[in-house]
Amino acid sequence: MLRPFTLCTLALLLFATTLVAPAEQPVLAPADQPSLESATKLLHTGNYAEATAAFDKLDSAHAVAAAIGKSRCLAARGETDQAAKTLTAAQEKHPRVAKLPSELAQLAFQPGEHQTAKRHIDRARGLAKNQLTARRLFGDLARVSGDLDTANSAYGWLVDYYNNNEIEWSAEQLHEIGLAAAVDARWNPGANQFSFLVNDLYPEILNRDPTYWQAHLESARLFLEKYNEPDANRELQAALTINPEAAEVHVALAQLALQNYKLDQALRHIRRAERINPKLLSAQLALADVYFANFEPNQAVEVLEKARVLNPLSEQLLGRLAAAWALIDGLRPPSSSGATAAESESSHTDKSTDSRMRRLVDRVTKLNPSAGDFYLSLAASLDLSRKYPDAAIYFALSVLVGLKSWVFLALFNNVIGECSSISVAATFVPCTLVSYLSIKRKKIK
Repeated sequence: MLRPFTLCTLALLLFATTLVAPAEQPVLAPADQPSLESATKLLHTGNYAEATAAFDKLDSAHAVAAAIGKSRCLAARGETDQAAKTLTAAQEKHPRVAKLPSELAQLAFQPGEHQTAKRHIDRARGLAKNQLTARRLFGDLARVSGDLDTANSAYGWLVDYYNNNEIEWSAEQLHEIGLAAAVDARWNPGANQFSFLVNDLYPEILNRDPTYWQAHLESARLFLEKYNEPDANRELQAALTINPEAAEVHVALAQLALQNYKLDQALRHIRRAERINPKLLSAQLALADVYFANFEPNQAVEVLEKARVLNPLSEQLLGRLAAAWALIDGLRPPSSSGATAAESESSHTDKSTDSRMRRLVDRVTKLNPSAGDFYLSLAASLDLSRKYPDAAIYFALSVLVGLKSWVFLALFNNVIGECSSISVAATFVPCTLVSYLSIKRKKIK
């Protein structure tokens, strides 16, 4: 039988507890203190206002990551000037961090501020020679300047860097590798890199970060290039599930709709993209494409002229504008089958002093003699307008000057199906062989 506690026993027990040091309690973060991971998740899922507030609350240990995250929130909504100011302020406090100038280079490159972008790229590479964003942008800058050998080497460097290093890659690093490898694959066909990208690399990015919707978008873009509409749509819907406020995804869905001339559907996605990011150039280009598909080149010109403020050097924009002027002012009939692609272009356009297309072509090719993107966009706009023989000439030129062999072959299959002229087909073969034989092939493992 247990003895009942006496008052004396109870007093002794109470006295003993006062001699024992209290257990140390864990220091809890304030309930409203976010983590870097939670803030990044808000960014990736399109909660830009909430993500901005969360990045602002991060402690000083995450100051650089917070500045980059906040700048991306701002850029996603078209507030690029504020994004640049955020990064510049962070760079003043952390001048030895290479990621900051690489982010500034990205912001400068998008509106065509190439000299500013180059300055930031040089700074980033000086701080960290293996900074992947700076390396990829170095290739982009060389490409739009017409230095294709340097661009090809730059993209190949990233492929080699991935192949030769067994490290724990982040989702963002793999994204940069994928962007470079995709260009490398377009320029150097035969290595089966597209299959690796969509079946291995981009799924691996999502394994590392399931909220990284950009991996779905890049896969979808590759499928769109190959006219694989079911897989492209699947990837885009997956991206939209993660981030319904990703303006770039809505633009890609508009491009998918345009492949089947579903213009109302394309317009809905374009308007949604415009509401999210009023300064997204690709949305304006897609809007111009709607007008091309609807045989309204004058309206396309109006959209494109307004959009030039977003990037006056964009070859994708200027190629569309050249096509619009050609449709308005008229094109000469295609030249004979014995002409080269360059000769075909020269005879195909009106060379009079008042030819708006001719002046634009001269201006673009003076800046970049290898303006493959310009001719590719020109051709695609003519294709949308059902000017198939005319489009064929410029598809051939895009290959000859820009080494767009893989993209060219996919578009060739589409255009040649609409062309009955054997003379048009004769233009393609030598150009394709030139692009295949002129560059070194590289494979991503």
